[in-house]
Amino acid sequence: MSETMMFGVLGQVRCTVAGRPVDLGPARQRTVLAALAVDAGSVVSPETIIDRVWDDTPPGGARSGLYSYIARLRRLLEAATDGGGTARLFSQPGGYLLDVPHDAVDLHRFQALCDRARAEPLAARKVELLDEANDLWRGEAFADLRGEWIQRTRRTLRQQHVDALLLWTTSQLELDRTGTVINLLRPMLDRYPLVEPLAVNLIDALRREGRSAEALETFGAVRQRLADELGADPGPELRRRHELLLSESQRSVAARAGHRNTPSRPGTGPATPSGAAEVRPVQLPSDLPHFVGRVEQLGQLDRMLIPAATPVGTGGTSRIATSTLATICGPAGAGKTALVVRWAYRAMDRFPDGLLYANLRGFAPDGSVAPVTGILTDFLGALGVAWRQVPQSLDAQAALYRSLTHDRRMLVVLDDARDADQIRPLLPGGGGCSVVITSRTDLSSLITSHGAGFLTLDVLSPAEARELLACRLGADRVSAEPVAVRAIVRYCGRLPLALSVVAARAATRPTFPLAVIATELAVAHGLAAFATRDPATDLRIVFSRSYATLSGAAADLFRKVGRFPHLTGPATVESLSEIVGEPSREIERLLAELRSVHLITESAPRRYQMNRLLRSYAVELERDAAPPQTRPAALLMPLC
Repeated sequence: MSETMMFGVLGQVRCTVAGRPVDLGPARQRTVLAALAVDAGSVVSPETIIDRVWDDTPPGGARSGLYSYIARLRRLLEAATDGGGTARLFSQPGGYLLDVPHDAVDLHRFQALCDRARAEPLAARKVELLDEANDLWRGEAFADLRGEWIQRTRRTLRQQHVDALLLWTTSQLELDRTGTVINLLRPMLDRYPLVEPLAVNLIDALRREGRSAEALETFGAVRQRLADELGADPGPELRRRHELLLSESQRSVAARAGHRNTPSRPGTGPATPSGAAEVRPVQLPSDLPHFVGRVEQLGQLDRMLIPAATPVGTGGTSRIATSTLATICGPAGAGKTALVVRWAYRAMDRFPDGLLYANLRGFAPDGSVAPVTGILTDFLGALGVAWRQVPQSLDAQAALYRSLTHDRRMLVVLDDARDADQIRPLLPGGGGCSVVITSRTDLSSLITSHGAGFLTLDVLSPAEARELLACRLGADRVSAEPVAVRAIVRYCGRLPLALSVVAARAATRPTFPLAVIATELAVAHGLAAFATRDPATDLRIVFSRSYATLSGAAADLFRKVGRFPHLTGPATVESLSEIVGEPSREIERLLAELRSVHLITESAPRRYQMNRLLRSYAVELERDAAPPQTRPAALLMPLC
């Protein structure tokens, strides 16, 4: 009785007999099998196989090497089934033939199921066929192979997979299964951010669920990626979805609030475009469920930004004056965004005309700073301006934005700013709006030019750090091991991001004592204990974006500071000058640059210290830069 032999290329190349894997040998031999499997049932010429296996530069012995691989594969397939399998590898006039049933190769089975789904009139049956087709994918096609032909074919198959997923989501939307579509498309759009039809279907699903703010946020993110990576605008389908969302938002506001249009006063800038109704956007990200502490800082924001009882405006219009602008600055991972989002949700009833939010990506992991014109376009859309009526130039966009916000009481959150130049075009008009900015830099020029309020956010207090762990891991688990908790807090430097990374790791190991987690942190090399698969939370990557802004001399000083363990406590300018061998005036200038991006702290006048995690990063940088034989002894010492 013959045994069923199955071949797979939609993932790692594999062959199984009655479910048992077959060892297919080295990579080049597996590539020969893949070259035959994609055309299973057809004769493939030796020249074609050689081109697929060795690309455009085959060695002189490629043909004899191919004969050897074919002979080994033939013996391997026969041995796997004792000569009674359903697959045969034949030499034919003109080439070689992998003779297998059509559905024995996952690629051909996938393509046949997709063809049947496209011809199927019933949406439910389409979904069933496409479920079966998509289940065949085990990862990237040919995941274990390399080469130009492999890459070309992988791209083709990836597009076929995306097309199948698009048809699947469209069919699911016909069946009104919006939740299922959203759950699939969010990670798919992260993986294929430039595939506009994926975004169209996701926006449709979000809109049907009444999640218009998320749909608008999705549109903005896709438009930004298209502009950054392709220099292109969204296509007509995506633009139509955007206009539909804005139109629905306007109708909703009109139904609730009587559709009140406020004409701009003479001399305040360009007139509001026709159709730009006063909508009330609320664009804030989700509030963190495990936010702890920061009571003093929340109170400071109240005092800086909550409207005071001073009427402003003209002609009997009663408006409320505010201090208009506040900056929250601090080191990477200190929780600046979490703080401002928590405060904004608490204060949102004080801003009846809405809340605008933009991530300026000033220190994004991939280095892609958000262009101001893209943010202004999104803001104008949120304020009711149709896509076609958004001006082209930055100056015109900024002027229209100031006109639309002049007589409104709004909060504008500008998150992760790179510098003041990125901020200025995004400041609204009039005195009724408040603006809060987060940044790793001090943005001191905004204090000078705009009288901005200033708040520095540092690490958590020991009590707040313990509270964060208790919120994430449960009060009983934390209170049961106070010594381990103190150690975890110390090794995390009380930095909220580091504590959250460790808490997430501990939460996935609920039966492990926290003492085990503390020991792992104690013996970890540098920042290895805080590595994650997400660039936005990997401490090494997060710190690197601050380091990348430094001048060469300041970067050198930062690395050199990592050599000396005693700098976890305060050090004077003079002691650093003596250690580094540079004049005090130059050291003071470089320290000011490090302080401006919060890579070092001035704990008292002319006395500086470094958070233990930042020092770990400095140690890693210096270790990588220095040859082993020249590394000073202090560099090899463990962290305090």
